Amino acid sequence: MTSFSRKWALCLAALFLSVFVACSDDDDNFLKQDEDQEELSSEAEEESSSSFSSSSSSEKQKDGSSSSEKEEDSSSSEEAESSSSTQGPKFVPGTFVDERDGHEYKTITMNGYTWMAENLRYHTPNAVDTLNTLYYSDSEAVEACPRGWHVPNKEEWGDLLADVEKAYGKNGGYYLKSREGWEPYNDSIDGNGCDSLGFNVQPLGMVALSSGKQELRLTGQYTYFWTSTLAGRNKSSEQRSPFVIKFESVQRSPYYTQQTSYYTIGVEELFSIRCLKNDNTMADSIGSCKDANVGEMFEFRDHFYMCDTSGWESAYMKEILEFEFGKCDSSVLRKVSWFHDTAYICRYKSMEWEKAEVKEALGECKYKGENYGVLTVYQGVPYYCDSWWREATANEYLDQCDSTKISDFETYRDTLYVCNGKYWVVPTETQLALGTCDKKRKGESVAAGDSQFVCMDHYWRPFSIVESELGACSKDGAKGTYRGMEFVCDASRYLWKGTLHYGSKTYGVVAVDTLLWFTDNMTKTYWNYAVSDSANGEDVCPPGWIMPSKDEWENMLDYVSNYGGINAEFTIDSTAAIYGLNMVEEEEVEYWIPSQKYSCTESSMIGTICRADAAEVGNGSVSISTAWACSYSGTDFCSSAAVRCVLRP
Repeated sequence: MTSFSRKWALCLAALFLSVFVACSDDDDNFLKQDEDQEELSSEAEEESSSSFSSSSSSEKQKDGSSSSEKEEDSSSSEEAESSSSTQGPKFVPGTFVDERDGHEYKTITMNGYTWMAENLRYHTPNAVDTLNTLYYSDSEAVEACPRGWHVPNKEEWGDLLADVEKAYGKNGGYYLKSREGWEPYNDSIDGNGCDSLGFNVQPLGMVALSSGKQELRLTGQYTYFWTSTLAGRNKSSEQRSPFVIKFESVQRSPYYTQQTSYYTIGVEELFSIRCLKNDNTMADSIGSCKDANVGEMFEFRDHFYMCDTSGWESAYMKEILEFEFGKCDSSVLRKVSWFHDTAYICRYKSMEWEKAEVKEALGECKYKGENYGVLTVYQGVPYYCDSWWREATANEYLDQCDSTKISDFETYRDTLYVCNGKYWVVPTETQLALGTCDKKRKGESVAAGDSQFVCMDHYWRPFSIVESELGACSKDGAKGTYRGMEFVCDASRYLWKGTLHYGSKTYGVVAVDTLLWFTDNMTKTYWNYAVSDSANGEDVCPPGWIMPSKDEWENMLDYVSNYGGINAEFTIDSTAAIYGLNMVEEEEVEYWIPSQKYSCTESSMIGTICRADAAEVGNGSVSISTAWACSYSGTDFCSSAAVRCVLRP
């Protein structure tokens, strides 16, 4: 499929299915902020936090509307809402007729806001009509929208973009732009948008007024919409001009997608207007800002507004905090107060409310102190107190990793972790390839790298040498032959079990990694086995079989405990039982191993063997112990140890 076809296939998917997809070939590239983007205000406005209730009440005045509005027929509305209800935003198309001139507009309702889905076309005295759209001066823009509608402020534009980005991903403007008309960047990078909601922002540029002449500029590259938010609150009214929101096609590099950004523009330029219906907006909820309300503050949709002589203005953070806490003065120095999920402290140096440091916000943390061992979340970051407040680790924050969560995956602080039965760890490539082993996948065999694994119950076990030859044990009672021995499938454990007849006894045989092991000890455990002439105990075990070395004991225990390094340590009794190895964790058992024999040093016993090495197996480890000869040093003590046999490849 060509890149062009792929782009529009994805775009249509976003439009009709409202799923979280990107519509360009740069789907996986996240956008950095436009380096040339201007600040919202020269006074460095701060964004306010959410959920604030004012104790003051504001007079509410709702503008009625006699203009006729109608939604699309119910079938199309239901289809649009249904298609977007699964993952994307719920949006309902409709229409609105302006009673002033009878012009009908398409509308989009999303998250309680109803927007015009096309540019305003009402003729004011000084509006410029060109390219089948109208451009307005800032003075006429204020009153240009129909009754019951208004020019949206920058917060309301921001809410629209946030809703779109929440549904589709970053750069909400891209999903609002039209699918044609935008010029490519450097003649190669597509500047068109996806128009997922039918908002249809077209690149209509602006009209510049210069020496009484009108000049159409920047078509195909940009489009601008007036907002009702004035820049420069500390300036005189003559020096203030509205913000505009600017959509652009320029991409700074192939790794960028389109952006929208706010710019302050002089009054000699004319821009387009998109009107927003008053219902459910600030204009509907707060009402008018009158002289009697000056100084009052109101919160609406997570934005804060203060009434001043110019009307409702976006409140600075300093104003919000002083309204909430009062002035920062000597009476509240170093006092910590909370606003939403953020702590602020009255600082002596600045005599202003400032964000508190973590230790100021969370309180004293010291070893064995009141907060010792406390886990808490501050500003979205988990902190843990031991000797000081520090960011919590995955194992401190996530649910305890135990045997019931083996191979489960969790994400913490943007990092993926897997439970190994004891700790949450960053997964290896093998663990990522295997994924989670749960009851639904029990018995499933999966290849990862050069190895094959079988899903047991929450954990993955690597294939043994027998499974590599006979395949996975999945059908109970199935039989196969390996190294001349018959193996039968025990499907309850997904384990091939063999038998070996030696003398008058039958021994069970299982494969652990690359070795075949007896499942039980040999019956004889006397001293003479340790001092036999055979270094490997070949005269003790059946022909071809030998006593395992200390390293082989350690490798077996490590493999059984860790399942080949895929899972964490288990107790010997529980894991060895899975392989059919009859071992008990609590007991320490000595096993003869092939080792050097030591001659006696006492003159009466020179030339005889007095001691030999044995492997002491227990508590999940192997150590070397000393086995002594009978009647050594005049005692009646005679060492004994068990014998376990293995068959090497």
